[in-house]
Amino acid sequence: MSSYHLNVKLLVTEILSRLQETKSSDALNVRSVQGDSKKVKYETSELRLYEVLEDPPICSRLLQYKVHKERQDSSRFDKGTPQTMKSLTELVNRGVDVKLDVPFELWDKPSVEVTTLFKECIPLVNEYQDIIEEWFYSNQDINLYDYLCRENVLDKSSQGCLNEKSPNQPKHSPELHQSEEL
Repeated sequence: MSSYHLNVKLLVTEILSRLQETKSSDALNVRSVQGDSKKVKYETSELRLYEVLEDPPICSRLLQYKVHKERQDSSRFDKGTPQTMKSLTELVNRGVDVKLDVPFELWDKPSVEVTTLFKECIPLVNEYQDIIEEWFYSNQDINLYDYLCRENVLDKSSQGCLNEKSPNQPKHSPELHQSEEL
């Protein structure tokens, strides 16, 4: 699987996760220049979309991912600590002198692969911002994996990663709302 396909999947995962974090039934009072006032649902407000995509930037969330070398599919990238690193940290905590090519202080820093995903994510957000906005304002009844990935970005031969379950996948995972065509 290319990093492009993985990046699209992780971008959607993080958008959905951020939407869960900002979920609220509040309404905003919006005043116009003329002094008119109206209530706007926060759920579909421009403010919420801004908070999801830009505050902090959505791609920066990818820097929380770790590479799980013991996995082969798209779940290789996950926010949990890889089992290998857990075992090595336990050994170090017991006083064992563990020699790796990477200094102990850098074990928790984002890997080159994760940093690359982060850098590749930024232009993706810019490229697909109009589609994301269209979904946010008008099509939230359609699962974002379906709307962005299946209908607008990835061709059919590139959609296999959408069916792979990641341990940190949000509630709107692709398995729950798959298109019937797959």
